[in-house]
Amino acid sequence: QVFADHMTASVSTPQGTSVPGCEETNECFVPYEVTVDVGGVVTWSNDDSAAHTVTSGSAGDGPNGIFDSSMFMAGTTYSHTFDREGTYPYFCMLHPWMEGYVVVGSGGSIPPDPDPVPQCGPNEILVGYRCVPLDVTPPKILQPKDIEVDAENPDGARVSFDVLAIDDTDEIIQPSCNARSGSFFSVGDTRVTCSARDSAGNYATPISFTITVIPPGFSIPSWVKNVAEFWCADKIYDGAFVEGIQYLIDNGIIVVPSTSVSYSGSQEVPQWVKNNACWWSAGLITDKDFAFGIEYLVKEGIIIV
Repeated sequence: QVFADHMTASVSTPQGTSVPGCEETNECFVPYEVTVDVGGVVTWSNDDSAAHTVTSGSAGDGPNGIFDSSMFMAGTTYSHTFDREGTYPYFCMLHPWMEGYVVVGSGGSIPPDPDPVPQCGPNEILVGYRCVPLDVTPPKILQPKDIEVDAENPDGARVSFDVLAIDDTDEIIQPSCNARSGSFFSVGDTRVTCSARDSAGNYATPISFTITVIPPGFSIPSWVKNVAEFWCADKIYDGAFVEGIQYLIDNGIIVVPSTSVSYSGSQEVPQWVKNNACWWSAGLITDKDFAFGIEYLVKEGIIIV
């Protein structure tokens, strides 16, 4: 027996007690038996790497409801104040071979409990002396709208989104999705799926939504017509025109969508492309028509995007 200062006592749950064997030497709880005066406090420390409980009663008869730590994790403690004289056996509900005793005052038999342990229903759990509802209701993820954004460049765009889940017990839950908000999404459709779980382990029905990144179209500043006009008037060579367009694309002045490249082996600029440039510089065709010529040069590998 350990008397300490008669008002406090400490009990350790040593390493390795989650495996049978400690019961052979009564070292599952150390010390196996402690004594305190009436009103004394006993503190148990979990010095094992596994979770345990300190539950009044015995493995054979089950809990008697006088005290229960519930599951307490490694590195934590549990304390109970003993207000009545008696001898109190206890055990670990997770590892029932673990047993110990607390002797209060002169010991003797445990006095009858003035508050009988309630019989809980099938959807309730006993916490101390109260039956509380067992949380079996899963959270609900609020369905977000599909998202459409314009691409920042030919590859795609960064997209931020918010997804929220609600729960009858935990209130607000942050779902987990297969893509993070603020991630880079490629051009086209990406299906995002989100799930959520509450603290009781109930899973919500997963939801999905679509993020659509719209590819960029051609963006050609009006002043580029001056370049086309120079080429049309034979004031610059074909190669110089190509180099000029390449320079404008490389520096983001002209935005060109991704185009599959199928090299023809020829690096010559067709006459019709120059005709397009002439007509465009004269305002006879639209930007889209002129862009068709640039797209051709990209596809043929004459201009590199």
